[in-house]
Amino acid sequence: MLGLDPNVAIHHLIDGVRPIKQAQRKFRPGDLNQACSKDDFPLPIPELMIDATIGHETLTIMDGFSGYNQI
Repeated sequence: MLGLDPNVAIHHLIDGVRPIKQAQRKFRPGDLNQACSKDDFPLPIPELMIDATIGHETLTIMDGFSGYNQI
């Protein structure tokens, strides 16, 4: 980045000091799928959408959520 002092942005280890290897930490066991609620409007599966276009000339997707249409 222009105007940024490299002494501030670059990290250097102290000479002569070896890094310490820490033991692996165990995370709290918990199923992410059970912790999150189900989405009422799941995203479409791209592979199925592409397979459904076999034999057709074009594929059009309308995105009305963004406030404008993307084609």
